[in-house]
Amino acid sequence: MITVQTRRQLVFYAIQVADLVIFSATLMFALYIDGKEWQVLIHPPTWALFGWLLSALVVWHFCLVGAHLYRSHRLAGGFPVVEILMGVSMGSVGVGVLALLFRPGWINLEVIVHLWWISGASIIVMRALFWYSLVYLRRQGRNVHDVLVVGSGQRAAHLIKKLCEPSTGYCVIGYIDDSGHSKSEGLNGIEYLGDVTMLPSILAERVIDEVFIVLPMRSHYDSTAQVIQHCEEQGIPLRIPFDLFVPGHCAQYVDVFEGMPILSLAPSDAPQWYEFIKRLIDMGVAAVLLVLLAPLFVTVGLLVKLDSPGPVFFVQRRVGMYKRLFPLIKFRTMHLNSEAALRQIEHLNEADGPVFKIRDDPRMTRFGRFLRRTSIDELPQLLNVLVGHMSLVGPRPLPLRDVEGFTVHWQRRRFSIRPGITCLWQIQGRSSISFKQWMELDLFYIEHRSLPLDLKILLQTVPAVLKRAGAY
Repeated sequence: MITVQTRRQLVFYAIQVADLVIFSATLMFALYIDGKEWQVLIHPPTWALFGWLLSALVVWHFCLVGAHLYRSHRLAGGFPVVEILMGVSMGSVGVGVLALLFRPGWINLEVIVHLWWISGASIIVMRALFWYSLVYLRRQGRNVHDVLVVGSGQRAAHLIKKLCEPSTGYCVIGYIDDSGHSKSEGLNGIEYLGDVTMLPSILAERVIDEVFIVLPMRSHYDSTAQVIQHCEEQGIPLRIPFDLFVPGHCAQYVDVFEGMPILSLAPSDAPQWYEFIKRLIDMGVAAVLLVLLAPLFVTVGLLVKLDSPGPVFFVQRRVGMYKRLFPLIKFRTMHLNSEAALRQIEHLNEADGPVFKIRDDPRMTRFGRFLRRTSIDELPQLLNVLVGHMSLVGPRPLPLRDVEGFTVHWQRRRFSIRPGITCLWQIQGRSSISFKQWMELDLFYIEHRSLPLDLKILLQTVPAVLKRAGAY
């Protein structure tokens, strides 16, 4: 007899094979659109072609695996379109890199682009049909798991409400608890089956596919351990929701280290795919701008050298993500030994807080004032973005001197993400706003960051730079 687990594994194998078929068919169709001859696939000219095809299949498969497309989404609560786009994007990039390594002449950028959107659309359509077929079957009472809930508090009530939604494919047959409930009572209309001591007999006499434990861990540790032992003895799968704390703005997820599950709390609830997509955008935009702005870099470099003696670039250690120091690159706007001269003019500081800002800094060169006013001095930081020290959008990186002057711990939360070239502070007044407002804007961005917000900040940076408000 084929068990539920075996049947599920066979379905996942079938989906993996279907994805590889989609990849192969999409590749041939992309070549056809690009005008390539079918003979190029029928009569491979070199071993490099065989190596590329085999490597491409392997890379494509593991990119989809890395996007978590081959696991049960019964508890995911939605159609995994983001995971599909992540996997297809990573796979397309991997295939493109392999094309550069093996150099098959019939693979170009146009083929890769066609491969990306056609395969992405095909996989989304296939998964949508599969997903909604499962939802339909579950609503008809098929592919439904009978579950038992251990616990009766607010967390248990919330969990039962979610599990009882028809699309999840769960049927809660009852709950048990040590809080003194009677059988006449209930939780969201679910039957009370007794206390934890009755669990062995309940598992032995009833059909139960899974058990969910939502007991308070601090006061019911021994009871939880007994439930785990009883479920293990009778081979019943067990799930323990890890929403054990109320961490405010932090996101919670579970990692696995050497077979040991670890509850992780991230500084914000931004999804993991957001960081991946943002990094791709950072690298792509930085690379393109560095190429387009190369003539401007040469011109500015010559003018910096003609204006005053010293190097073209000013490199300063700044505090980056997780307080790691990195070399920030700018066009030099000050005379030599400006860092050493800072102590002599600190009494002229016009900014509040630990930062140092004055409008008429005597250390500034003539051309340096123009670079500061136009923000052209910041353009070399595109190199920092390209290598991963910074992002296009994020809290501005501060010198070590300024960070050492922080007086409250919440301000250090800005180090939980990559610093950026532009941010909310840059588009809302720059040096004309207070240090406290600056830090609050940084925290607002950390807690609400998203691709639309990043795009909004980038677009508003252009008029902010042209207005030159607060730039000195």
